Amino acid sequence: MNKILTTILALLALASSSAAPVAAAATQLAPRFRSWLDMVDAIAGKEEKDVFLRLDNDRDRDAFIAIFWRQRDPSPGTPENEYMLEIARRFDYVNRRFGGGSGPGWKTDLGRYYMILGEPRRIERFDEHPELFPVQVWHYAGDPASGLPSYFDLTFFRPRGGGAWRLYDPGTDGPGSLLQAGAASLGSDPASLLARINRIAPTLAGPAQGMLPNEGGSDGRASLQDTILLGRIADSPTRRIGPGYAVDFPSYKSFVGVESSVRYVPCGGLAALTWEPRLPGALAVVSLKPRSLTLAREEEGGEHSLHLRLTVNVRDGERLVYQQVKDFRLSFAADRVEALQRSGVVLHDAFPLVPGRYQVMAFVANVDSQEFSYFDQELSVPELGAPGGGPALGTPLIGFRSAPQDDALFYAYRFLDRKLYLDPEASFGMEETPVLAATAGGIDRAFWETGRLELEVTGSSERAPLRRLRQVPLRDQPFAAALAVILPLDGEAFPPDYYRVVLRLRDGNDRVAAEAEGRFTVSPAPSVAHPVEGYKAFSERFPAQFAWIRAGQYESQERFLQAGQEYAEALEREPGLAEARVQYARLLNRQGKPDAALAVLEPLRGNARAAFDFHALRGAALSALERIDEALADLEAARRLYDSDPRVLNLIGYARLKRHEADEALRAFTASLALKADQPEIAALAARLRAQGR
Repeated sequence: MNKILTTILALLALASSSAAPVAAAATQLAPRFRSWLDMVDAIAGKEEKDVFLRLDNDRDRDAFIAIFWRQRDPSPGTPENEYMLEIARRFDYVNRRFGGGSGPGWKTDLGRYYMILGEPRRIERFDEHPELFPVQVWHYAGDPASGLPSYFDLTFFRPRGGGAWRLYDPGTDGPGSLLQAGAASLGSDPASLLARINRIAPTLAGPAQGMLPNEGGSDGRASLQDTILLGRIADSPTRRIGPGYAVDFPSYKSFVGVESSVRYVPCGGLAALTWEPRLPGALAVVSLKPRSLTLAREEEGGEHSLHLRLTVNVRDGERLVYQQVKDFRLSFAADRVEALQRSGVVLHDAFPLVPGRYQVMAFVANVDSQEFSYFDQELSVPELGAPGGGPALGTPLIGFRSAPQDDALFYAYRFLDRKLYLDPEASFGMEETPVLAATAGGIDRAFWETGRLELEVTGSSERAPLRRLRQVPLRDQPFAAALAVILPLDGEAFPPDYYRVVLRLRDGNDRVAAEAEGRFTVSPAPSVAHPVEGYKAFSERFPAQFAWIRAGQYESQERFLQAGQEYAEALEREPGLAEARVQYARLLNRQGKPDAALAVLEPLRGNARAAFDFHALRGAALSALERIDEALADLEAARRLYDSDPRVLNLIGYARLKRHEADEALRAFTASLALKADQPEIAALAARLRAQGR
């Protein structure tokens, strides 16, 4: 069993018949352990929670808690653990301030984000505007070392003016959800709705469009970066905490656990490799369909809601190559619930994936009921254009219908001007027509002119064998390096059976250049219920955003040449993609290319939201070029914006030393060590400076 599967099975507290006896459920724990689990719910990693709940005695639980806090101690050499004390303070605050009819404060959206991020730099309230539902905006200065931007906003609102405060998702909720009149009377155009908000409360217009200022589209649409930011916020408490200590705890008495109310729900899942003619490179598409769902009932109107959180991790061995977290909030009228329970809900997601061999894991949480489903699957992305290589086929995708699309967006199972509607279980009724989507990459003009796509469908019945063969010349499609063909499997009906679909790319000499296969089932019923789909669209800026995502994947694998090329591509397509510009400059500094880093950073001059990163990275580049006075000016500007970055403080210390300002250098190094004690070289340098000053 692969390691990811083992970890996730542990997360869900499943055990095989040969496993050790199951530990006591969290509800059987002593109150102090239950309270501890509640307190660390938002800041602990999945592996940590899992190990803790598998412990079977209080001595081991106490030992694990001590190790848990030790991993997070910002100053291990001091008697106090400042982080532990701060989390305890936050827990007390959220339960007093945000608790009530909707449950304990730590379970609310307000409480959860306060537990993760702490007190906002500033809170802006819009509770008294007659044209707005109650809204509050929390302004944060993020910690770059935790993977967060220097500045961002979180907006909370009370839908329809009552009930619990809920995190506002600009892409899902939209600005109309903040207005009393709502989109029903004002229309659904985001730009018009934002203009209305701007007239009512000008400082709310920016947060209503996105969590990162100046990142939304000119048409008022939210940015993909909001989704990325939410994933980074959720990941930030464990970003610098390796899970190895917890996973290995049974061998040296350390533990991890998960909240008591988690219930595993079996699911259907699919991870597929595809190509899209509008984009370079391969795409991964992930679908997950829980086999049962518990809906929450809304107090007003009798509606039912569903809040699902999909996490997708892509790993290359132990290395995390890519991760994204997306929330899906769906509402259903009471008379639709029974049908929904029959058909279910499937979540789709799509993202670019660079060449390599990966383990893709999808994990979905029903946030309200604490139900979880997951699946994991290997996925290989070929290196097209490599010597001796050729074209490649994507995973055959069999959906229950397709429909034309005339927007400029991108989303899962969208190919050019059509979208495929797909259930990962690929089951159909006898009167339904399965629809196949076949994709290929690495097509050159010579292959396109003479090659063809061959489709073979065979049944499994020995008594009534079925085999159908179909040929599609590639010249029937417009030429592109990537092709997508959507074909209804119509004609004679398929009798009930299990079917195998084999796709082959054949060249002009009838040789098979690539082959891939899929499967589907036909039931004896005339039709089967197909799920409600949940997916999120990328804006018309998706080519630039996808290049940015590919750059991050290459960088995580230390393939810096390709990472730099993708960052450059992203910025060529979308020069205003500020975070991509910051990451590219950071990579160039890391590669020892300070002149290039300065050129990449220059368009950020005057960008208030990127000011810290601009000055910090520019200071690092100038330091490498020995332009010390200029470097010091930028580094001090960065420190004035955010004074808790050890890297900036260390660079200031080195710059001061080069200017023979030993006292100022010592102050900078001392401040850095107060933030991060485990810096042996800086500690030794500070000790020498103290000795010299005596």
